Amino acid sequence: YNRYPARLFMGNVGDLFIGGMIGSLAIVGSVEIVAIVGMMPHIMNGFSSLSSMRGLFTRTRVSRPTKIDDAGLIWDSGADNAPLTLVRMLVSDGPRNELDIIRVLILLSMASFTLAILTGLLAGVKLCDVQLLQF
Repeated sequence: YNRYPARLFMGNVGDLFIGGMIGSLAIVGSVEIVAIVGMMPHIMNGFSSLSSMRGLFTRTRVSRPTKIDDAGLIWDSGADNAPLTLVRMLVSDGPRNELDIIRVLILLSMASFTLAILTGLLAGVKLCDVQLLQF
């Protein structure tokens, strides 16, 4: 249900669980730097959201960063009290449909993943030496 067009979203609880799991696996596998490089688009999205809002606020004090019109195009909301997210940056020059935004986000993730693999290779990470469970 979470493929394009998405009908189900995990929300904060699912995202925090997945982020915690990735962070835990990176620590156990001693590949923290590689994980940081691989998650850079997500880290930058969170940082830009927090820095544009200058802190954490409840949903009632924050406006939505984007809006969707009847044709299904995603627009910048233009609200001053909305966080600056990656999707808002993508639609800042004009409206885009969901599929175009997904394609750009996938390309960013693929570029970050490629850089993470190169970082791991240059750092000498040996994936076959990682033992997650030792009994």
